[in-house]
Amino acid sequence: QIASCIYAMECDMLEKTKPAISICFALEHFLNGRKVLIMELTKRIDSVFCRWDHPDTPGGQVLVKHHGKVIYDRCFGLANLEHCIPITPTTRFHVASVSKQITVLSLLLLAEQGKVDLDADVRTYLPDLVHWKETVTVRNLMNNTSGIRDQWELFCLRGIHYTDTITMRDFEQTLRPQRTLNFQPGSRFLYSNSNFTMIAQIVHRISGMDLPDFAQQHIFAPLGMTHTCIRRGYWQMIPELALSYSDDGSGRFVPSALNFALWGATSMNTNVTDLMLLLEHYHHPRICSQKTIDEMMNCPTLADGSRSGYGGGLFVHEYKGHPCFEHGGVDAGYRAHVYSFPQDELDITIVSNTSNTPTAVAAQQIADIVLDLPADPPRPYETHTAAPQAGLYFFTGKEGEATLELVQDGEGWALCRNHGLTPLHDGPDGGWQIGYLPDRLRCTAEGLLWDAGAKTTPLHRLEQAKEEGNQSLLGSYSSEELTLTLDIHAQDGLLWCYHPRYGSDPMMQIDDTHFIYWQERSSAFLVTVYPGGSLTLDAGRCLNMVFQKQ
Repeated sequence: QIASCIYAMECDMLEKTKPAISICFALEHFLNGRKVLIMELTKRIDSVFCRWDHPDTPGGQVLVKHHGKVIYDRCFGLANLEHCIPITPTTRFHVASVSKQITVLSLLLLAEQGKVDLDADVRTYLPDLVHWKETVTVRNLMNNTSGIRDQWELFCLRGIHYTDTITMRDFEQTLRPQRTLNFQPGSRFLYSNSNFTMIAQIVHRISGMDLPDFAQQHIFAPLGMTHTCIRRGYWQMIPELALSYSDDGSGRFVPSALNFALWGATSMNTNVTDLMLLLEHYHHPRICSQKTIDEMMNCPTLADGSRSGYGGGLFVHEYKGHPCFEHGGVDAGYRAHVYSFPQDELDITIVSNTSNTPTAVAAQQIADIVLDLPADPPRPYETHTAAPQAGLYFFTGKEGEATLELVQDGEGWALCRNHGLTPLHDGPDGGWQIGYLPDRLRCTAEGLLWDAGAKTTPLHRLEQAKEEGNQSLLGSYSSEELTLTLDIHAQDGLLWCYHPRYGSDPMMQIDDTHFIYWQERSSAFLVTVYPGGSLTLDAGRCLNMVFQKQ
């Protein structure tokens, strides 16, 4: 009887508590399901970074937040291969052009105070550096619509090597002789690092503080970015800094050092946690007004009526119908990317010390996974339409530069690079894959097609120009804007171009009036010869550099 009474009481209690028990079961089921979903999401994001997921290679950091919650946070690989030092959450990375948004934000903080007029001519603030006749506004600088030639190609032509200890003074001495622009200001968008180095100079002259100090005091410290600084030069110690390594596609990592002392366009050192704080500030401004953030997101209308996709130090657009803003960075072996989808409350920050995983593509893949976006269709690759030919291949247009040296390696083919050969593998489509990198090559009757994902570049096989038929080209040519004289001369029946820093490099012939000056077997400039003894040099972000025959 007692047992029967207890049983009846338990049944009655169970009946009364059934809703609560059901809720508990439902909650447990939900949490278990969410745990499975997060594990599956983590596994899918892990696969994006399979090249980093090794104990003996460089790697990076990845941080993803969705609806204000961290859903992915992981470190991969080594910060230092020589000493087997792993990447940790506090490791810092050079993030290259991701720095530009800090430069623009510094400028806009001064504009908020009424100290800078964005629509003023830049010579208002830099009168000793600007000597072209056109009006370039401060806004043109931050929107990449100025037409000012890019500093890196100007440095290269002047004989200042990328691995030199380039300083802000070198930049000033390179900018000051410039008298012409790539195009009329405001007429088009063309990315130029010079714009942001000039903004850094404006910040310095208006505030009395150089950009590293200004950003530290007015941005990094107030936002709690305690692992971030702008590096002044190779001599500055950066705690826990990951070293940079280039990957040639064959699994071999080569140290890739940075020595320059330039800021504005580059040189911020940070990690994904601090970059996430910066993205959060864009959503909920703490150190500036919402108007300033809106200014960074505002893309100008160009002269032809089209709208640019670049705001103030940020690309602003839609990805698969989802509004977003982003910026990437590439210097030496370093790679970085920030990607934000404000309406979806999704923020992605990625930094790396190697070049084998395109961080922009990786960020998009993460967005596809988290937002359940439709996967991109397989890229359509085509087969070779001509037999391979060993030789030198060049991009022969004005706006861009690319060179490849194709060689036969035993029974296969390879690309000859500074540090050795990168093998070419037959892909399932019939073309070549460059090592294990995603880039593809296809042989055609005209040359090679190089598919790097974002664009396909045609490359033409060229021979070195012969002296015969080109005697009128021989002589010395000077550029006042570069304070440089080049000497085109003949040796053993072939044409060479002598540079006072680099020595003699080959001139490759396209046709009677177009050549490629292959400088130091790395940079390539299109040479156009004009009647009357002048020629121009062009590259991707540095156009119409005039040289007069002496």
